[in-house]
Amino acid sequence: MRWMPAAAIVVLVASACGDGGRPAPSTDVAPEPRRAVVWLSEGGLDEITAAELARVGIDEVVVRRGVVDLAGEAPVIRFVPKPPIAGGLPAGCLLAVEGAREGLDAAAAASVWRAVMAEEAGAPPAEIVLDLPDLPPGTADFVARLAASAGVPVVPVLTVNQLGQEEGRLVAAAAGRCMVPAFGTGNRDLRGAGEGGTLPLAKKLEPLAGLRVGVRIGIALRPVVQPALGRWGDDLGPLTEPENAEVRTSSELDRSFVVRQPLEWSGRRWTPGEALAIRWWDASRLHASLAEIDHVTLPEIVGWDLVPLPPAGARLGIGEEALVGYLAGEGPAPEVRCELARSGGTVRVTLTNSGPFTSAVSGVSNWLEIAASQGSVVVSDRGSFDSIELGTRQRGEWKALVGEVADAVRFRETQIGPGEQLTTGSVRLTATRAKARVRWHVLLSSGQEVSGELTPQ
Repeated sequence: MRWMPAAAIVVLVASACGDGGRPAPSTDVAPEPRRAVVWLSEGGLDEITAAELARVGIDEVVVRRGVVDLAGEAPVIRFVPKPPIAGGLPAGCLLAVEGAREGLDAAAAASVWRAVMAEEAGAPPAEIVLDLPDLPPGTADFVARLAASAGVPVVPVLTVNQLGQEEGRLVAAAAGRCMVPAFGTGNRDLRGAGEGGTLPLAKKLEPLAGLRVGVRIGIALRPVVQPALGRWGDDLGPLTEPENAEVRTSSELDRSFVVRQPLEWSGRRWTPGEALAIRWWDASRLHASLAEIDHVTLPEIVGWDLVPLPPAGARLGIGEEALVGYLAGEGPAPEVRCELARSGGTVRVTLTNSGPFTSAVSGVSNWLEIAASQGSVVVSDRGSFDSIELGTRQRGEWKALVGEVADAVRFRETQIGPGEQLTTGSVRLTATRAKARVRWHVLLSSGQEVSGELTPQ
């Protein structure tokens, strides 16, 4: 999400000088149903998308509204223009906090709330989400006083590393709740999503145990691309075609791609030799994240935040259609269907992914296999797949064969994309009475594997 300083609205809020008592930190969190929240990009939300999100169980949207600067004598709020938000979903207000310090009295917190209400034309937001990059002493005091003034939930964003700080735990206790970025790409939309690395979620949240704080888990969906695109990337498909780019695993991100021929991708012209490194979060990784959330017993997890809502269309990682489909109960694996066409002793197989979900990017793990029940196979070409390998099965395991007679062939695809249809080259079964046995296997980005086969024909 990009801020637009030139269009920002700056509000200087006067504050009384009284001390004001700090409300007692909340220690009890009433049981509440788990909430599903989506943060919006600067494009806002249209009526149709809002209805779709409500249909699949989204409870609230959150929109970034600006920065609260507490460093001076009086709070200064720099608002950014509010994007259009259609539909009836409750909308929360996201504010980044700078300059928190000791000595911020109740009047300062109250003045911040009054400024928010004025900006919202008197309609209170569903909640205030506070992004707190720094936690100097006094931050918890301010959070508690703002919650008391606002009368709506105040949800501080606390990273895994901040949970290890005493002030971080005080902030969570003061609000009675917090949002912890714990999964995703590590994009700038959600600060700290990569902290804690591969530690189990329960371990990341351990500092909150015993505080009786309700926790929402943040999941960063926007891909990371180096060099930066300045926008959400398009579907990976063109980069996984062997004639377009070489796929490499030697990257600090998920994969890197070295361009082989001039290529248009994600609104930019790429020239041979240019390299991209990419990390993405697709439906299978989102599924794995939510499954891990479900296994945490303490602290109480009261919901999750998806950051941000992806754009529509075929997108890098996950697009709006795939996200809505997943939340409606579809996926997260590609919807694979195989059809065999046979003419005499020659067969072709067409593999179709009819859904919006993708496979992992892999040179070996996404394949369709055709094996002869007797005799050998003779293959014309790879068809529309990326590569081909002749072999056989020994005790159920695949063995590649080079320069030998093979009774099976595997057609491999680096990535099976949304709506993609692939057809093998022609495969001739040399034995007159041989049947063709078709198997397929797909690897997901989460590491899950899905497979199937057709009845021999």
